[in-house]
Amino acid sequence: MKRRTIIIAIMLLAASAFCLWAGGTKEQTETATSASTSAETVTSASTTAETVTSASTRPEMGNPPDGTMGTPPSGGMGMGMGTQSDITVLDTGIDTTDQFSKRDSNTEYTESECTVIDLTKSSTITSEGTYIIRGSLSEGQLTVSAPDTAKVQIILDGCSISSSSGPALNILTADKVFLTLASGSSSSLSSSADAAILAECDLTINGEGALSLKSAASAVDAKDDLAITGGTLSIVSTEHGLEANDSIRILDGTITIDSEKDGLHCSNDEDTTKGYIYIAGGTLNIKAASDGMDSSKAVLVTGGTISIECEEGLEGPIVAVEGGEITINSTDDGLNASSGSSTSSDPMAGDSTLQIRISGGNLVVNASGDGLDSNGSLLVTGGTTIVYGPTNDGNSALDFGTSAKITGGTVIAIGTSGMAQNFGTYSTQGAILAASASSQKAGSAITLTSSDGTVLAQTTALKQYNSVLVSSPGITEGATYTLAMGTETQSIEMTSLIYSASGSGMRSMGDRGGQRMTLPQN
Repeated sequence: MKRRTIIIAIMLLAASAFCLWAGGTKEQTETATSASTSAETVTSASTTAETVTSASTRPEMGNPPDGTMGTPPSGGMGMGMGTQSDITVLDTGIDTTDQFSKRDSNTEYTESECTVIDLTKSSTITSEGTYIIRGSLSEGQLTVSAPDTAKVQIILDGCSISSSSGPALNILTADKVFLTLASGSSSSLSSSADAAILAECDLTINGEGALSLKSAASAVDAKDDLAITGGTLSIVSTEHGLEANDSIRILDGTITIDSEKDGLHCSNDEDTTKGYIYIAGGTLNIKAASDGMDSSKAVLVTGGTISIECEEGLEGPIVAVEGGEITINSTDDGLNASSGSSTSSDPMAGDSTLQIRISGGNLVVNASGDGLDSNGSLLVTGGTTIVYGPTNDGNSALDFGTSAKITGGTVIAIGTSGMAQNFGTYSTQGAILAASASSQKAGSAITLTSSDGTVLAQTTALKQYNSVLVSSPGITEGATYTLAMGTETQSIEMTSLIYSASGSGMRSMGDRGGQRMTLPQN
């Protein structure tokens, strides 16, 4: 979105200059409405039915008051950025074989060998060992101030701590702290002044119990690594839900977050090898005012069930989806490969250090901004990706800065034709980018079938659209396919592996520019 905002500003300046030269002026104000969408079922040739519930979307620029899609101007300026090149896979730097220790998942303890603390006042743990915490403390703290070589296990067994002067659990010094939620227990930590949990060392949360966190800052603020391997966490925070400097690693557990900033936030300005988010499993339900997950290094998802309602879904220099079940409802971009500092001095050029990569899993994005937005490259090698993109011409279902390539998997991306993009000629799997002659309604079916009637990909639109991008393993050069888009059906002959509607001006292959097509208002 940031790159596109700059480009659109340049385009508007150029248009204004032309209008002044021509002696003519034109003022136009358009309002837009966006309705909440209902649950829809998404299916593809390679996956079973997936249920997607979309969130209310924000009002969008460029749509007339009746909710129909605006007509892009004929001959409009495209987003020419040169030709595409082949894509090099960028390394996330995350060694997935070395993210969790055996003790991270070990929740066993013998009570007779533990120190039991019944909360009646603030307490401090000063040495290595295993501590069971019970009772209630309405105003106070549990503090860990142990040697920097100490490994401390804290077992929360039905305890409650509230603080108005600092973190409820304040981990100052230790080598590592294991916070275990006792099976069958329910505990709570809250602070009206700071994080609910502040950890100056590595922190692991595990167990089979429940923990409620409420904070006036980030609910968990870990200055090193934060790992979660179990437990049920319910988080309400006025800043980030989970925050760490070095890494956030989730293996298992059920985590529900309602945050006024990011759901998960990991950033490290001092060490470029750190600041990443790794999701290997668990169930995450995130409602965030800003990003669902934001990283300064990389976001890597290999498993788990993730549902996000947010402004932007997954954001980082590298966003890699290798597995899992992911549903994103965003008021801006769904996936966004971006960085605070670009290596390019040209705002209209892409950045080769940024990448979205999808190789597995099931991803469903319902975005008011760009669906998949890479300020660098986009690479799809597997999985199933469904994108319900924007209903205005200022964004697109797929947006990339340098190149896009597909070699496997299934992709269906719907949106508007004004800035639609297709995969490039380095792709080894067929892709079809088609435009409907009229706006198609939400709830209409999109189906691609082969000449023998085999359904290769299908979905039901969650919103109106006039552009469809489909790619699946069954699309081959030289064959003919039938694409049904709501009330319109097109016969498409694959004269090349990458097909874009003739005369549409939609960007594909080596040309990221071109003219926009003019559509009738229906």
